[in-house]
Amino acid sequence: MRNTSTKLVVILIGLVIMAVLRTLEVNVYLSGILTFIIILFLFFGINIRRNLKLINLLNKKCDPPAFLDYIERTHTGKNMRYKLFIEVTKAGGLIANGQFEEAETLLSSMDEEDLAISGVKPIHTINLTTCLYELGKIREAEQLFTAEIPVDPQGNESLLQSITILKAVRFFHLKRYAESKELFNAIKREGIMLNKIDTVMIEYKLGMIDQINGDSTAALNRFKYVADEGNLLWVAKKAKLFIEEDL
Repeated sequence: MRNTSTKLVVILIGLVIMAVLRTLEVNVYLSGILTFIIILFLFFGINIRRNLKLINLLNKKCDPPAFLDYIERTHTGKNMRYKLFIEVTKAGGLIANGQFEEAETLLSSMDEEDLAISGVKPIHTINLTTCLYELGKIREAEQLFTAEIPVDPQGNESLLQSITILKAVRFFHLKRYAESKELFNAIKREGIMLNKIDTVMIEYKLGMIDQINGDSTAALNRFKYVADEGNLLWVAKKAKLFIEEDL
């Protein structure tokens, strides 16, 4: 409904612009071309603003419920590639909200051929592998990681960082805690593209490792950071429970 209203407003603005140009005696063909260009820029600007708001809700504000609500209300479309992009993005929000089973179901329902064509296959695979590890389906996660996670995605620093984070998560769930901690710390030192949600997630895993290693003071400090900065992320809720238990 909101998308329809936005389109109607933009079209109305276009008609007004066209009428003004005709009043100024601008050639009818030139008026049409100028109006069309202006409408395209308006739609382009609206989409950029909408996508930035969506990204900020998760990456900066750490608010998965608001993210999921916004994506349902504003991001619709019939284009196959766009729909897959939105569904994979939605799965990321479900993961951040701790809804791993729902995310796995959504990701598993997507057509493999469509994913390959759409260009979102790498992120889809990362999200699905993450779900499997968090759900304790280690064998399935290992099979997917080994078969489909690219070793070195040349020229894509953002994807490389996502894969590196997944590797550290993998080590954690394989109980290779020293390797996991080392890699998480390396990501913190070198991850110039880290956003807030990644930083909070990493601190939570490091807190879990500290707890497993018996360093309760370090773990509590990390959990306090996660609870303070993680807002409505599932790890923030878990961190608050750990803090309450410690008190």
